[in-house]
Amino acid sequence: MYPAYPVYPGYPMYPGYPPALGQTGAYPSGPYPAPTPPTYSVPGSPGSPASAIPPIPQQGSPAPYSSYPLYPGYPAYPGYPYPPQASPTTGASTPEKRSEPGRLRQSLSKPFPLRVTLGLAIGSLLLVVVVYALMTLAGGKDWAAGAQIAGGVALGVAALALIGTIVRAGLGRRSASFFAAGLAAVVLVGALGTGGLLFSPQLHLAQAQSLERAGNWGAAIHEYTLAGENTSRSTDIARAYDEWGESLLSQGEYASAVTQFNQVLETYPDSGAPVGRAYRDEFQAYSKWLANKPDSLNYSNAIAFFNTYKASSLCDANCQSAIIPVELQSEYQYGVQLAAAGQYTEAITQFVNAQTLAPGSHYAHLAYQAAAEAYWNLGQQQLAGSDCADAVISYQALVSNYKNTPQAQTAAQALAAPVSVSGSFDNYTPSSYDPVVYLSKTAHAPAGQNVPASEVYFSDDYSTLLDQATSTFTFPSVAPGSYALSAEGANDTVWWTSTSTNQLIFSQVGPLCSTQLGVYDASLLN
Repeated sequence: MYPAYPVYPGYPMYPGYPPALGQTGAYPSGPYPAPTPPTYSVPGSPGSPASAIPPIPQQGSPAPYSSYPLYPGYPAYPGYPYPPQASPTTGASTPEKRSEPGRLRQSLSKPFPLRVTLGLAIGSLLLVVVVYALMTLAGGKDWAAGAQIAGGVALGVAALALIGTIVRAGLGRRSASFFAAGLAAVVLVGALGTGGLLFSPQLHLAQAQSLERAGNWGAAIHEYTLAGENTSRSTDIARAYDEWGESLLSQGEYASAVTQFNQVLETYPDSGAPVGRAYRDEFQAYSKWLANKPDSLNYSNAIAFFNTYKASSLCDANCQSAIIPVELQSEYQYGVQLAAAGQYTEAITQFVNAQTLAPGSHYAHLAYQAAAEAYWNLGQQQLAGSDCADAVISYQALVSNYKNTPQAQTAAQALAAPVSVSGSFDNYTPSSYDPVVYLSKTAHAPAGQNVPASEVYFSDDYSTLLDQATSTFTFPSVAPGSYALSAEGANDTVWWTSTSTNQLIFSQVGPLCSTQLGVYDASLLN
């Protein structure tokens, strides 16, 4: 504390005013004359006393201020306010103090500075934007998911704004402008949050369109699905699949391109324009695949597609004409592929289809030659597998349908070649006479016994001895045909008739295959 300033002469002692340093005695009674303020002047200026600046007040004493200096020529004005005086009890001035809660309540009840208001508004919006950016860019969320999270944050901010408005109103901040600003903040941020939660399908759709434009078709299709396109009429998804397939097609990825086009045809058949686009694109894919990478082409799927496309209402006459050459080549090359794999039956089907599709064409001629070779190989395969009956059918088809081919001529020779014929007797008793067994192309004999010789005739085209030890017989080389069996014993000729018709039994020999006549009752041959 500075020492008290001295009391200049002429200053009365007011009741309660502490005496100046060095003064004693009681205050005078009676009315006090009005105080006359001193004239302040700067030492050294004209008219001012040549006195030094008053000493610095000492600690613990009253502190009346010294006179305020005036610049030269400045008059002293009556009624100039006195400086603050020291407390009569403590000898020092005491500033007013408030508690921290009191200050906070007073701050909340007063208008915020403009910069604070703008900072809160902009900060709230920036918070929502930053949360959205973090979710979509750093968090890997799609637009809708990011908007939902940011919307939740915005609703939280709106709730805080509402609570703040209510609290400030309770503390006395109730102006119309305050309520308007608070309501606007709550509505704006709340609307932003609600929009983030409610407009999820629209955001999925917008992001899908953006991804589609960027060529990210898989992600675009996913977003279209989340946007609610999940029926066979989903035009956007079908279009994205078309665009995806076209991109793959331009890169020579034929199999992958066809997969995308098939998605449209199989999953979104009611999507409208994308269906026709998928048909045209898939036809182009198979055409280029056939021309550039025929060894890897799935011919079965390609041919099935060609037939489906031709049968659809989207394929007009020009379309039909464009498909046939590609389908014809596919049929032929598929047959070649199957034949190389030993699948001769399937190969023959493709070769026949090619001949039927465009008779007289180059590929039809090639298919004709290839079919003959496939028939021959099929017959050989069947013979090697002990499936002679089917081999006969294959050879006969070859001879019948491909007469002027080398394979048909070879098959005809094989069908006409002699084969072995064998059989056995039952109830035969060996004797000193070796019975002779005959095969006759021409024969007639009635059923019964003791038939006159004039009624019996056998041409006896082939003969062999009966092996009495095994009661079996074998004709090593018999031309294919129908034959009646007979045998000649020691005394009589025996033949066999059907019990149902009483007619001679004729058995078919060959072609191509060895013939087993079966077992005959030889009791009459003894």
